[in-house]
Amino acid sequence: MNIYQKRHAVLARHVGKWIAPAQLKAEVLRTFPGTNPSSVNSADCFYTATKSAGCTCGECTKLGGFAVNRDGIVDMGTSGFGEISPNYIPSGSTRGSPYSPATGAIPVQAAVSVAGAFLRISPDDAAEYVREYNLSSYRGRSNTALDREAYALFRGGISRDAPRMIEQIAFVGEQYGGAQERFGSIQAEAALLASNLHPILDEWLKVAREAKPLCERVPDQVTLDFLFSPFAGTKQWPVWASKTLHFVRPDVFPILDSNAKKPLGMKNLVNSSVGYRQFCSSFRDVLLANRDALTSARTADGDESPTDLKLLDKILFELGLRMK
Repeated sequence: MNIYQKRHAVLARHVGKWIAPAQLKAEVLRTFPGTNPSSVNSADCFYTATKSAGCTCGECTKLGGFAVNRDGIVDMGTSGFGEISPNYIPSGSTRGSPYSPATGAIPVQAAVSVAGAFLRISPDDAAEYVREYNLSSYRGRSNTALDREAYALFRGGISRDAPRMIEQIAFVGEQYGGAQERFGSIQAEAALLASNLHPILDEWLKVAREAKPLCERVPDQVTLDFLFSPFAGTKQWPVWASKTLHFVRPDVFPILDSNAKKPLGMKNLVNSSVGYRQFCSSFRDVLLANRDALTSARTADGDESPTDLKLLDKILFELGLRMK
């Protein structure tokens, strides 16, 4: 099968349903192992008013219309090409951003990503991704064992005892991937971050503890700027900050991870407190819109995750792995 046929074989399973380019790509890679990820080009099958160069998918051309219509629903060409030529005419502009429908047209099963597309996670897929995460490992340690240790380490918040605080921060940087493996002395960097945090710890913990759960609201930028501010050592450490904050308040702060960013359409998001707020907003949209999927994931998880944020983190992480 060529790549066009592979895409349409997957899309045929979703007729009448919402789908996002990221979801289509992930399912193609899972259904057809060995497919080159860079060849998938999911957006080719989505109607976009700016595709003035015409249709670039051979299977869509055979159908007489894009497989996914302007509202993000798989209709396998029923709505036609509209004002777009079915023939590919090289023009230097072959595709644009997926069409963003009116807010009122969004079903409860869908969530708006930053790309204006929709991320829908089926209950079966959510359960599968969580099981795979729980059975996997990181740097030789099982994910579940590592998570348990992290939550236990931060159960009482961040310690006021300097050596203990350094131990907590270093754990996130070294054991939980808060800092790159190639970085020099993580212990020394953790000590530097702890020296930033120690003088403001009471206020820092107060702000973190008073933050509303993410399901209620996205933290404001002033709050995030303050909470991220101690994580500036020899360089800025926004991922390290997000992971530390997650273990302090796992119901408020999702983990800023490169794999989790991909399904949200945020692969190129700049890691910073500003970028993190955008990440939180998109993460919240998906969290609120996939309740059935999270219910299924919770059953499969076996009480390993303290919050729905962590469940969704596992799902997005595994989905992102398939998008490499």
